[in-house]
Order: sequence, then C-alpha cells, then structure tokens
Amino acid sequence: MRIEPGHYGKNLLEFVRTADNHKPTIDIFPDQKGHRIPATILGNFLEHLGFAIYGGVWAQLLANHVFHQEHHLDADSLARLLRDGELLVDLPNRDPKDIPPYWIPGLVGATGFGVAILDDETKDGLPLPWAVLEGNQGHVYPAAGRLGHGIRLSPGGQSSGIRQSVFLPIHRVTGYEGLAWVRREDGAKAGTTELTVGFKRRGSSQVLAESKLEPISSKWSKIAFHLELPAGSVADFEPVDFFIAAFGASDILLDRVELYPEDHIEGFDPEIVQLTKDWRVPLLRGPGGNFVSGYHWRDGVGPRDLRPTRPNPAWGGLEYNDFGTDEFVRFCRLVGAEPHMCVNIGTGTPEEAAAWVEYCNGSVDTSMGRLRAENGHPEPYNIRYWEVGNEIYGCWQIGNCGSEENARRYKLFAEAMRKVDPNIVLIATGNPFDFVTPEPHWSFATADQNWHRALMEENGSSVEYISLHALPENTRRMEDKSDEHAYYGLMAHPTQWERDDLPQLLDLMKEYGVKEPKLAITEWGILGPNARRPRVENFGEVIYAGLFLNLMMRNAPHIPIANATALLHGGCIRKAGAKTFVDAQYYAIQLYNDVVSRYALPCRYQGPGYDIAGGTETTPVVNDVPYLDAAACISQDGSELVVYLVNRHLTWEMRPVINLNGFVPKGAEGVHMVSSDPVAVSSPLEPERFKPEPCDVTVSGDSLELVLPPCSLTRVRLSR
Repeated sequence: MRIEPGHYGKNLLEFVRTADNHKPTIDIFPDQKGHRIPATILGNFLEHLGFAIYGGVWAQLLANHVFHQEHHLDADSLARLLRDGELLVDLPNRDPKDIPPYWIPGLVGATGFGVAILDDETKDGLPLPWAVLEGNQGHVYPAAGRLGHGIRLSPGGQSSGIRQSVFLPIHRVTGYEGLAWVRREDGAKAGTTELTVGFKRRGSSQVLAESKLEPISSKWSKIAFHLELPAGSVADFEPVDFFIAAFGASDILLDRVELYPEDHIEGFDPEIVQLTKDWRVPLLRGPGGNFVSGYHWRDGVGPRDLRPTRPNPAWGGLEYNDFGTDEFVRFCRLVGAEPHMCVNIGTGTPEEAAAWVEYCNGSVDTSMGRLRAENGHPEPYNIRYWEVGNEIYGCWQIGNCGSEENARRYKLFAEAMRKVDPNIVLIATGNPFDFVTPEPHWSFATADQNWHRALMEENGSSVEYISLHALPENTRRMEDKSDEHAYYGLMAHPTQWERDDLPQLLDLMKEYGVKEPKLAITEWGILGPNARRPRVENFGEVIYAGLFLNLMMRNAPHIPIANATALLHGGCIRKAGAKTFVDAQYYAIQLYNDVVSRYALPCRYQGPGYDIAGGTETTPVVNDVPYLDAAACISQDGSELVVYLVNRHLTWEMRPVINLNGFVPKGAEGVHMVSSDPVAVSSPLEPERFKPEPCDVTVSGDSLELVLPPCSLTRVRLSR
C-alpha cells in the first residue's frame, strides 16, 4: 500500500469489504511515514451561550449582578432555569439513574443566568433572580443605577434587603470576596444607615457569615467585602442566600454587586482553568458561534465597571460583557491555547473588524493598539487566526445572507482586515448545505450549490481557508426512522465527508488557483433534540469523536484546524451546583493528545461494513461504511506507534488481528471507552463515569489481537 500524493487522506484508510462473518484484519504500514499531525486538529470552541461564560469560565457567582430589569428570556427558558434549580437542590437525594436524560443545565436560553435559578419575583418588580429578603420591613424598588439599572433599598427607619440563592464551591473554598457599587440617598428622613452583606441559610433566618460595608457615601462608590463561612456549615449542592440588607433612615442605591470564591484566578474559575489545561486545548475559538453575529467587540473592552449590559441577541438572556477580548485572550494564555477569533459579518462592518484586528495586533503607535495599552495590555496579542463570519448561510443567524452576498462581504472584510495586519490567516465562511441537492426542504438555509463557487469567483486565490461545521442533526429527516437506524446514519457522516464532500471542495479551491487549499472544521459534533440518539452530551458522541478525529489525522495537511463543540456549552466540561464534571467527549478527545507532532500512517481494514439510506439530512445515502475505523501515527524516530480503533457496531464485539508489518513491539498499553448504553450521560453524581479503562492487548511478533467491544473507542500505544 502506498500513499498517493494529491488524494488528500482517502488513501490512508483502505477498506476492503468482506462478509459479515469474516474475521476482520487491520494492516498498518510503519515504514510509510506520512505527514506530521498538528495540535490544531484538537481545537475547541467557547461561545457566550448557556453556562459557558457566566456560571462557567467566569468565577463570578451572582446572576444578574447588575440588576437589569428585563431578563430577555422566553417563558419556556425561564421555566427550564427554575426546573434546573429544583433539580440541583434535590440532587443529593437522587439515584444517578433518576436524573432526567434531557438534563443539560443552563444551556438553552439561559445566557447570562449561569446554571440555574431558584427564585422569580419579577412580578413584584425585582430583577430576575433577586428576591426580597425575609423579614423586610421597609421597601425594595427598581431604580436607575450608576450605569443602567439598579435597586433602591428603602428601610424607612427599619430594614430593607434583597437576596439571591447561590451554589458555592464549598468543596474547595470557604472564603468569598466581592465588590458593591453603592450610594446613600438622603431624603426627608435622612440619617445613619448601615449596609451589610452576608450568607444565610435558605429558608431560614440563620446567618452563616456577615460583613458591614462602610463608609456609604452620597456619591457612587465601590466597596470591597470579604465573607468567611464556618467549615462544614454548608453541604454539597445546598444553596445559600447571599443577601444585602440596609438598616436605618436613608435609602441605599445599588448598581452592581460581584461575588467571587477567593481562590479565583484573575476572575476565572480555577477548576475550569485546570480542566482545560489538563485537556491540552491547543486552539480556542471565540466568541461565537451564533453569538458573534450580534456582538460588537467595543462593548467588551475597558474597565468592566463601565461596560454595558446588552440582551444576548442570539440566545436570549443577558450579556454583561464582563468577559471580553482581553479576558478571552488571558484565559487562552492561562490554559495554553492559541486564540482563534471569529468576527461579526452579520451586523458588523469591515471597519469594525479591522479595528478589532488592530486592537489585538497593533502596536501602541496605532489608535486601537494605544487603547489596548490603556486597558492594561501594552504588548500586542499577535492573534493569527481570524474567521470571517459564522453560519451566515442560515436563517437562524443574525444578518444571514445568500451565496453572492457572503462572497461580497468576505472580500470587503478581508481587504480591511489584511490592510491592518497582512500576516493574519483568514478563514472564510463555508456552507455544509452546499453539498446537498437544492429543494424546498432547505428553506431555513442557503442550499443552492453555489456558495463556495460564488466565494471563489469573487475572491479567487486570495481565499486561504474555508470553514465548515460538521454538525449532523440527530432528528431532521430521520423522524420516521428507528433510533438504531439514526445511530448508523450519524456514524456514516464522517465517511461521506472524507470520501466525497471535502475532496470536492478542496478541488474547487484548486480550480480557482489556490495552490495549497485548506479547510477548517470550526465546529464539530452531533446536535439534535432526541436524547435517545447520539448527541454531544452523551456517550454516542465518543464514537463520532473517534471517527472524526481519525478523519482529521488522515487529512491534516488539507484540514489542519478543527474545533470541537464545545468547551462548556455543548458536550465537554460542565458545572452544576458549583461542582464541575465532564461529558464523555472530554475523555475521548483527551485520548488523542498522543497524535500531536507524530506522523500519520496508512492503514488497511478488511472486514464487514454497512450501507445506509435515509441517514442524516446532509449525508442521506452512504455505502460501504466500515464497522471498524482505524488510524495510526508514529514518532519521528519510529520508536513509538499509536493506533486508534473505533467499533461503530452497536452489538458486535470485534476481535481484529492487527498486522504491524515489521514493527515488533516490546509491549502494548491499551485503553478503551465503552458503555453498555450508547446514549448514557454523565452527571455531577458520576463525574468520572466514562473515564477510559485499561484493556488487554495480546502481542505476537509484529501482530496484535484485542477485543473491541460494541460501540467503543480504543487507543493502543506501542514501543518498538
């Protein structure tokens, strides 16, 4: 078997289909070292969606800490947040099997509100999710704040207060610190007023910690505070009430209150930082996603106290802009990831995008570079990767457009951005629906088979990269199919893309003069509402992840970038009740860290396969799909070889013979991921449910034998 140049990765996995009862064999050719595999195929994606930022990466614990009066949630999303809150409170009393399979805490419509809320007193005029403090004798009113909305505590000579139920990371820290913007307003009954903050047990008058804020000025001032909980005073998943109470004659105005665990790292959650570092994410895309098409980067720079709160235009809820450009870059630096920026071509302008490039990469001699320096960052960030738009072909996207308009916009944005920094790498928005036959079904997206050609006709060889999103949907056009049929349809998606769709797009780029055409899969993973089928949150995504990353290993020269969906909002790291845990996909991607800087090897699989008709909406018919998918890589000196094996079959145990063709290992270490339930999910009660387990590998000369359970991903490390 020989690697043939110019045929992308298709020749790195040769499939010879046999009868179902044929014993499968896999040949690996260690003397045919191919291309070097870059770390960037293991990138990830962080969007301002659900609990990804607020209640996730950002350690600030209070929801709606700016007292914004409109929560911008629909009725269903609000009800979902309250149900999640009830579930979290009840978690210690539940069997893990009783956790609802739908449970994706705080994802849909919850942007700006973290994982869950426990109170809704908006009918009484309070901003969500704040509530009146029990025993309140005065009044609480919405008010104009220092910047936007605020709260008026009017004790009237007695007491007035508000509270919010929060879940604290009590498992690691008892100390909490915060900031409050306050102002005393002296009216007809002016006099001394005390203001205190603290924690009390929810549903009780028992105060667990308390601190007095002073002095309270008649002008807006920011006051710091610290609270220390007695050790053992709060149980896991027990919510406590954070409160602010005024006692006296004068009214108190509140504008903004922040609360952090004292072990935060520059405002970031230390557990999220550590999990991301352990994951070794090399490239992190942000700030969207759909979010970016309504995002204006200037809202998220400068002092956080002066940044505006906006409605999140893509996902509902609120965007506080606490986590902007500087915070995103700093988070990337903390976890060892390279920033990958996505710009707004939905409601943005070329001038806005160019100014963002200058803010990130310009010297202090430029106006935007000078602004960055004024914000505390004198050295340029030197961000290389800039993606021009996100899914702008879809009607769900703010400012969506058709093929010709996307091509026109890309040209204008690219010219403006390159003028500021000619060294940046630009990624044009591609369209996976360009691979399908036009028909009325595609009314929700541009599917005219002209998207990529129009882009190339307008821009020619100046197009460096085209992005695609590998997001097969687990329900559409498979509504009348069995869950088993849908599973096999979803797992055929990477095969169709690798054999046909991606090579056709690369060939089109060559046709228009691109000498080294490249694609970037800037989001990948299975989406969809059906919890009985694979999706990014359950174990079925492990199989898709193995298939997809094997594809990336084989095709890295032409597809060197891939970003999984997603770091926190779609199937990886999670936080619930202040406890972090991970989905199965986290471990699956982590297994692939061994491929970085190794060299791809060709493989031949001889064994059974299947055909699928009526599969996913973008890959409805795929023939000759191998039940086993194999990919291998070797160290530069040829001493270490790593093999990745995916068993797509739902019920068959596979026992392949693996021929190493001259590579005689002195030992083998195998680990696999397998679940008896392909749509099982992890939870805070089982945070390591899908952690990889060792498996036996039998070595005989230069061949191996091992058992591949149904629906499993296996990695084997070998040393010569």
